[in-house]
Amino acid sequence: MNKGKYYKKATSLYNKGEIDKAIKLCEKIISMDLKNSAVLNLKGLLLYLKGDIEDAESLWKINKYYNNDKVSQKYLQGVEKDRLKLDMYNQSLQLITELRINEAVLLLETCRESDFNLINVCNTLAACYIKQGKYQEAEENINKVFSIDIKNKEALSTKKILIEYGILKKNNKNFKILSAAFISCVLIIGIYGYYNILNKSSLNSKNNKAISNTVSVPEKQKVSEPAKSSTNNSANTSLNTANTNVQDQFPSDKLKDAVNKNSFDDIYDIVKQYKDYSGNEDNKILINQSISLLQQSGSKYFYDTAREKHKANQYEAAISYYNKCLEYNQDENIKPDLIFMIADCYKNLNNIDKATEFYDQYLKFNSQNGYQETALYEMVLIYKDRDKEKAKAYAESLINKYPKSIYNNSIVKAVLNQ
Repeated sequence: MNKGKYYKKATSLYNKGEIDKAIKLCEKIISMDLKNSAVLNLKGLLLYLKGDIEDAESLWKINKYYNNDKVSQKYLQGVEKDRLKLDMYNQSLQLITELRINEAVLLLETCRESDFNLINVCNTLAACYIKQGKYQEAEENINKVFSIDIKNKEALSTKKILIEYGILKKNNKNFKILSAAFISCVLIIGIYGYYNILNKSSLNSKNNKAISNTVSVPEKQKVSEPAKSSTNNSANTSLNTANTNVQDQFPSDKLKDAVNKNSFDDIYDIVKQYKDYSGNEDNKILINQSISLLQQSGSKYFYDTAREKHKANQYEAAISYYNKCLEYNQDENIKPDLIFMIADCYKNLNNIDKATEFYDQYLKFNSQNGYQETALYEMVLIYKDRDKEKAKAYAESLINKYPKSIYNNSIVKAVLNQ
């Protein structure tokens, strides 16, 4: 079965309400072809429906940044708003534990305005409506869940209750109803499901390197390989010391070896040391080609590694890789995201001065990707005990720009009333 048929089967599984099987099949396709934009988007959407915002965002960012995928760019525009809805959903759960069902329903209905976290939202709404005696609304919500996940345990449990109450019959069937918006998305992402894998052997072709390196063996394995070349380099260095020729002093063999293995960390270190090299013309060409490789493919490796370190709470390492990505990133659209992530790392390291520096840089971008509210709120939290005037200025900016923000809470109001 070819990759195109796999993709059709994944969408077919989703249409039948078998979301977990569809996700597993998407993972199988992605393992064969990391450049398959359609499948990256589809898996992101499926995770989005399940409420996994972090992994969905990661997939869409990869698609936007490295495949220049326009659909992913649109998805990413609403990610931060969905994070706010996740906060609202969690608030609703707390309200339910306090038996404040009516208030919980209001929050959950707001959450349901988008498809994000739809399975959890609808299941929770169904449970609330049963408590309120609104059985028809409960039925509508579990039917929505079944349209996405026909084997969902929580929805099946709720269905059993409705059957016991005489609201549903045992042979009641649920039908898959796709929204027009999702059908459009599937049609759009389908046109992005083609990419050619070009020959990796041509160092002179920037485009070939950009594409082939993206789908090569995972870079983590490659970074661990240069030990042998390091040994060779020690012997070469001894010879080079006796030779006054500038060309022999340049580690051309080591750089070529790193390029051939896509060892981006080694390439970065060598280029950093010899970036201003002005000796042998062939070596200058090799450096320029290495810089192009870092721009075309290395930046992806740096970004992916930074995200892995960030998620693992290895903040110092994450900052290092984010900075490397900033240095060689060629897409201005992703720069604000990198700045925000660096700020978040410094915040978690409790390096407040650096955190404020990067949050401030981020806010100057006037980015529309949704981090603005979070950045403003973080600045309020940072300054509320350090500089009341600055804290108030950031709080006013938050209130004025985002009057309906979930961050307009008691802390912000207290700062404004100082």
